[in-house]
Amino acid sequence: LKGVIHLARLTEQHELTITDWQQLKQDPQIADLLCQLIAEGGWFWL
Repeated sequence: LKGVIHLARLTEQHELTITDWQQLKQDPQIADLLCQLIAEGGWFWL
């Protein structure tokens, strides 16, 4: 649930920092979703 809340906050930014990734990668489903969004160009590494 913690990852979901963090992901919801990031949805407005469309940017992902290493700190964000470190927090979100703890949840495999969220990490998988982030990888898909980045691959599709919907989000960007910062």
